[in-house]
Amino acid sequence: CLSNPKPHKNLALLVDAHAAYHDSAGTNAWPLVVSIAGPPGTDPREGAVRRAGPLADPDARALLTGAGAVVFPSLYEGFGLPPVEAAVSGVPVVVSKIPPHQEGLAELKAGEVLWVEASDRNGWIAALGAATRGELARPSLESRSKTIARFNTERMGRNMDRIYRRVLGLKA
Repeated sequence: CLSNPKPHKNLALLVDAHAAYHDSAGTNAWPLVVSIAGPPGTDPREGAVRRAGPLADPDARALLTGAGAVVFPSLYEGFGLPPVEAAVSGVPVVVSKIPPHQEGLAELKAGEVLWVEASDRNGWIAALGAATRGELARPSLESRSKTIARFNTERMGRNMDRIYRRVLGLKA
């Protein structure tokens, strides 16, 4: 989970769900790796939650692309970049079912993203288990390409320029 410790990121619920998942999965449980120094809540299980701390971009990218799945349980977001980055990298994605995630991952086909209600502890426990068992689909090359094309910075820049010109009454 590439995130920060702000309450809306919902990490306390994720750590709690991971503890329950860890108890049920035992030695088969994957660790939860978070990109902050110390998530809200604690998990006494040795090594169950690994706190990577703030990461430089290359390290965050390496962690993201090497993950078995990326989980993002936010209660709300402005956009939610890590799930989009994971999807275009072909990594299975589990996200809260909130409008920004639905918009950012709109190009993914049914089954290429696992949606969980943000406050559904049992849903997050089940999602963590599904990830460990390899039950999550990776986004297809087609969906990844569509997502990359949709968020192309050059195209987005041209659209922003057009909007600003229209709002400011400038000629194109």
